[in-house]
Amino acid sequence: MGTEKDLEKPLIDRVVEQNSLTLDELDAGQYFVRIQTLGASGLSSQWTNVQSFTVESRFDWRYLLLTLPILLLL
Repeated sequence: MGTEKDLEKPLIDRVVEQNSLTLDELDAGQYFVRIQTLGASGLSSQWTNVQSFTVESRFDWRYLLLTLPILLLL
């Protein structure tokens, strides 16, 4: 997984035992990912096509706009 579609410099390159992975430490932005399965025999599949997803900003700037009039009164 990385921030560039060609995945030349992956941010995360890991083997997991389960069929899902949760990442809590991602910054806002667009990410690209591809997956390869590894069988019990050790044989691996072809890589999937690259997929993308977006992590939205965790700060809702609308709250800042709501407090702006109060800040201007100070």
